[in-house]
Amino acid sequence: MCPFSNLPESKNARRGEALTSEAMKNYAWLKPKLVVQVGFADWTAANHLRHAYFVGLREGKDASEVGKESA
Repeated sequence: MCPFSNLPESKNARRGEALTSEAMKNYAWLKPKLVVQVGFADWTAANHLRHAYFVGLREGKDASEVGKESA
């Protein structure tokens, strides 16, 4: 089962292969266990992170508590 609320995407939603319902049949979703902090430049119109980069592991926060944060 897909863990993301913004999937599947339309066929022209991103560069390369869009994550359509058909394409998602080729993927296996894993249960998250680690939480990381990422930095990023902005959100795209399609609600994706622009220029995301790894900052570090987050301790003391369960993966089920993670969601999009407001400014």
